[in-house]
Amino acid sequence: LWARWRTYSETYHGGNEKLKELYKKEGAKYFKKFKYIILQIYPMKTSDKEIIEAEAKYKERFMTRKFGLNAN
Repeated sequence: LWARWRTYSETYHGGNEKLKELYKKEGAKYFKKFKYIILQIYPMKTSDKEIIEAEAKYKERFMTRKFGLNAN
């Protein structure tokens, strides 16, 4: 998880295609407006599958695929 967030902080997009498009259009300054929160903390032994499933549920709950920047 740390490596993933580090990539987002360094590139402003972490490989997310919608964020890449936004970065090209608006530049890094735009991303200073973003806020980040931790929604849930899992034990270190939690499987990747469980984490991905939980992430998908949050994307559904917050409708970030439909109205946000999650295309995956």
